[in-house]
Amino acid sequence: MGIFQIGRTAYAAPEWETVSAGSAEWALHAVADDAAMGLLDRDTAAIYRAYALFAPSKLPSRYQPATNADADVESGHAPCWTAALNELRVAYAELTPYAREEIDRVAPSYIGLATHYRGGFATPTLPDDSAILARDNFGDTGGLKVPHVHYTDHFAIRWGSSFEFADTSITVEDLGEYLEDAWDLFVNDQGYARPYQSNDYYLDVYVGNSGSGSPGIGGGAAAYVTFYDVSSRDIFDSMNYMVIQKGVFSYGDYTREVVGHEFYHMIQFGAGIAHDCYDYMYTAASEGSAWAAEASAVWAEDEASPDSNFWVGFVSEAQNYPELSIMYFGGSLHYGRSLFFDYIDERHGGEEAIYALWNECHASILDSADALLRDQGTSLHAMFPKYALANFFGDYLEGDLFPTAPLHTQFDDYPLEFVAGEDLGDDVPENFAANYLRFAPDSGNQLSFHIEGADRVGGR
Repeated sequence: MGIFQIGRTAYAAPEWETVSAGSAEWALHAVADDAAMGLLDRDTAAIYRAYALFAPSKLPSRYQPATNADADVESGHAPCWTAALNELRVAYAELTPYAREEIDRVAPSYIGLATHYRGGFATPTLPDDSAILARDNFGDTGGLKVPHVHYTDHFAIRWGSSFEFADTSITVEDLGEYLEDAWDLFVNDQGYARPYQSNDYYLDVYVGNSGSGSPGIGGGAAAYVTFYDVSSRDIFDSMNYMVIQKGVFSYGDYTREVVGHEFYHMIQFGAGIAHDCYDYMYTAASEGSAWAAEASAVWAEDEASPDSNFWVGFVSEAQNYPELSIMYFGGSLHYGRSLFFDYIDERHGGEEAIYALWNECHASILDSADALLRDQGTSLHAMFPKYALANFFGDYLEGDLFPTAPLHTQFDDYPLEFVAGEDLGDDVPENFAANYLRFAPDSGNQLSFHIEGADRVGGR
């Protein structure tokens, strides 16, 4: 049992939630960095991403924990695989046949990477009750014919024989209640479109690693949402499903947060379609919105479970790296950028504003945010410095739960010549990022500044 400190409150983190140097999240981050530096070509980077998610022992030594033992990162919240899987799915169609074949060797078919390449449907396992049967026959359940199922109004919870809810702190009825509460919140109250095909079919929710052919989940992940392998249909006629790590159910409030996070991913896959928009989730990898998919899903956790605060672990880590772009995707930082959505929620229109971000027709979430703000007489570039200051001062409704962004340097002796590009070194802020310098007056409580340079350098 690991303990991490957040503000004034200590939370206990289950051991399986620890994100280590050998975990999928760490390896994905390392692969992304090497690909960005040109050390990995597109095919190799995609193969290594698949290895990180499904076959970590196949990764080269530089991505293995034995050679990166000092890189362990303990987080207060287990990661979600949804954006990582979606990024791999988007890349898959552009890979060489060799790369696709190698990924197919390690990636189980049930995650639907090869949506446009594999053919056919397996015969699904159906219940005997004829009233339920018609809503239970969508998915390609080859390999997923698990023996146990519990139905709610909109969901079919499925698990294998090596798992029993009696061994956890919640019942299957509790899980069903959390799922239906998430549906009521985001579909009925906030007005999001129903997930694909859910008018006619149950949304499947699997207990991962529960035996009997249930979906696998590893890498320290809590859960993920993906698609059935449905190459005989267009992806817009497909249907997604949820897989939850069985260890999650040891913590009732945590389960409610995870359900809110993952159901919001189901919502994201369909967001915008009703408004004739092409879904951000399919363009996330190329348009820089993958971070937003996860960050806004963390925002959704607090919406779904306002009395629990496991999400704070993500924010606490992200606050330590203000110099990295808000679009940075790696480690756990993209989850902690949920403060961006909190800021818009609290100052620029509430839950309706977050809805608008996912349902307007723009190239990326940041473009959507800029359009929203321009309708309010401001802009993303005008808002961002205020958002950065809110992070520094913890100026949020729940700001006392997490640390403020760190001060980089305080200056006390003058006169002073400071050249940001030289004196900040690697901490020069990236695009849509920040750093914090404090200038303390030496006498008379007055300071004079002379600043030279362009207003914007390199897009910053």
